[in-house]
Amino acid sequence: MKRLVLIIATSLAITFSSFAQDTKGFSFQGIARDASGSIFGSSAVNLAISLLNGSTVVYSETQSLTTDAYGVFSTIIGKGTQVGTSAFSSVDFSVQLNVKIDISVAGGTTTTIANYSLQSVPYSKYAVNATHANNADNATNATNATNATNATNATNADKAKFATNSTIAENGSPVGTVVAFAGPTAKIPGGWLLCDGTTYSRSTYSALFTAIGTSWGYGDNTTTFNVPDMRGQFLRGVDQGTTRDPDAAGRAAIQTGGNTGNAVGSTQVSTARIGAHMGNSGRGLSWGGDYAIGYSADVISEYLGGNETRPRNVYVYYIIKY
Repeated sequence: MKRLVLIIATSLAITFSSFAQDTKGFSFQGIARDASGSIFGSSAVNLAISLLNGSTVVYSETQSLTTDAYGVFSTIIGKGTQVGTSAFSSVDFSVQLNVKIDISVAGGTTTTIANYSLQSVPYSKYAVNATHANNADNATNATNATNATNATNATNADKAKFATNSTIAENGSPVGTVVAFAGPTAKIPGGWLLCDGTTYSRSTYSALFTAIGTSWGYGDNTTTFNVPDMRGQFLRGVDQGTTRDPDAAGRAAIQTGGNTGNAVGSTQVSTARIGAHMGNSGRGLSWGGDYAIGYSADVISEYLGGNETRPRNVYVYYIIKY
């Protein structure tokens, strides 16, 4: 059975939403890998989380999550299914606690992947209940307590993009992002599609369809749509009225139903602007001053070189995030 290894990406950011009620917990983010370093992308994982005071378990919970294409998962410790009678709200954060995390994938063998001491941030909960909290300037009414920027209303707490809804949690690539991929198509990572004009289901790939719509082709015009077809093509930024593309208005749809004109997804055929090269060659002969013979001919240069006008280039695959 594969052994799981967890890399802790970020943790211990308190996410208290109300100090008058039970706290929500603290965030935890990690990456699930096997012993060889391979990522468990888009996999269902089961977590068993315990808070310990020495060897004594003071709180336990379980959670079932799904990793993203890169094996990343984010959660809030304290929001899972409670195991036993001890509630998260009753945990005494005034003492040194350890967090222990066990994980299994698809019902496999459970493996302990983390057992480490909680650092200072989770002990903000202690400030709520502590003797030196209710009356202290740096507790209930403190900037770093009830009204703290980094607590109830913190950008880095419940509303943080760095947690559940973050671009980081989506691996820094918003849906619809196109990047160049230097490996073979068989190695395209999960969560990405080859930009080859293929038709995909609008429901199965709803997030991508929401992002790009029918810009690159409307598929069957009912239930499917096309991803970009960037095979053998150079990319060019949309003109947006700058007139840097003098032929923007004449751009065509790359697939049936796709965008035309000055819009993303439109395409142009190859062209080259070449100056006219014409001339006249003449010769004349005369003798005796009475007779003359002359001739002339127009000269037009012929095409030279290869089959197209192009800069030096290398091949890559373009892929799109879905």
